Amino acid sequence: MLLLAGATATYAQVKIGANAKTIGSASNLEVEAANGNKTIVDKATGQVTIQDGTQGTNKILTSDANGASSWQPLASQPSFPIKLTSLFNGLILPKSNLPGNVSPALNTPTSATTTNGIAYTYTMLTNRAASVSSTQYLAPLWTVKYTFITNIFSNGSVADMILLLPQNTTGLPDNFSVNLIQKTANTLTISIVRTDGGANGFYGSGGDFLLDLVAFKL
Repeated sequence: MLLLAGATATYAQVKIGANAKTIGSASNLEVEAANGNKTIVDKATGQVTIQDGTQGTNKILTSDANGASSWQPLASQPSFPIKLTSLFNGLILPKSNLPGNVSPALNTPTSATTTNGIAYTYTMLTNRAASVSSTQYLAPLWTVKYTFITNIFSNGSVADMILLLPQNTTGLPDNFSVNLIQKTANTLTISIVRTDGGANGFYGSGGDFLLDLVAFKL
């Protein structure tokens, strides 16, 4: 073992193993095997470097059943290549039981609406009003089916993944959750639940509740 300490230094350099009289100038500690492999502790940063012959870029240190370590390649991660993407901004969210907003009749498609160049109709399939009992609050819930005049993807395929992003432009703190129920090549059926318990103000005439969605084909 080599131990070096300068007269004015506040640290010592320690070398263990082969080539005991030789140690890197930047090392606090070196442990060297007979084959030249080393474990090094940097004296400036404390970084540990393990050079056992298996090291390499983008590897992780692993151990076997006996605790012997080696550097191994990162396991390959599954990839999700996106083949197609369609974006729909500002779709109307029909509303029920909210003053100042007109709800479509049940099971009656609306006239075609065009939003940001996308033409569609929407149909209110179910409409559950809020109810309050001594034990629970049942939130308003309605189910809406959007039918797009053209397919969501031009090749007629059905989306593998749908991202739903409700937008509140009213300036009021109303909260809703939106969930996908069913999808086809040109339709999306969603459920809308008011989640704030009716404690906040209702929509006013100064804004609306809209839906942005992104469709992905993987």
